[in-house]
Amino acid sequence: MPPRPRHGPPKGTHHHRHALSALARVTDGRRLEKALAPIVPDERDREFVARCILGEGPAHHRAASWALVVLAAEVAARLGAAPLPSATGVDALSVRLRLPPDARDDDDDGSFPLRLPLAPLRTILDDERDVEAMADALTDGPPHHALANAALVALLHQILEHLGARLAR
Repeated sequence: MPPRPRHGPPKGTHHHRHALSALARVTDGRRLEKALAPIVPDERDREFVARCILGEGPAHHRAASWALVVLAAEVAARLGAAPLPSATGVDALSVRLRLPPDARDDDDDGSFPLRLPLAPLRTILDDERDVEAMADALTDGPPHHALANAALVALLHQILEHLGARLAR
């Protein structure tokens, strides 16, 4: 007789379910704004990006994005990496606002105030078409995903630049 299938998660896996209030309690918007400061210099832009990351999508996505962005900023800070404002980077891709054409302002370029730097992608991809495809994938989807992805890549860019400069000395 074959063994009976197990129900539930495999032994030793994490399967706790926490109340949404616990996730909301730990995902502090001010801490996320502080983490975004090196890559989004303008305070109002930073508040907007943080609000989009923390205010949209499922709670587990908001919490995961918060944790990853804050952790990447912590690594950059501990390394002493210099800020690299991605919003001013020429070699970066805009994270597009997904608005209907009639909702756009004539003065607005239709982009979020955070750009995805392409240099870090070039450290892992050789072909420029692959870089462009990966950049498209990272900036596609709902704003909370696209902005968290762009923030992570921008912070990783800061970290890689700092480590590269240290190794060059």
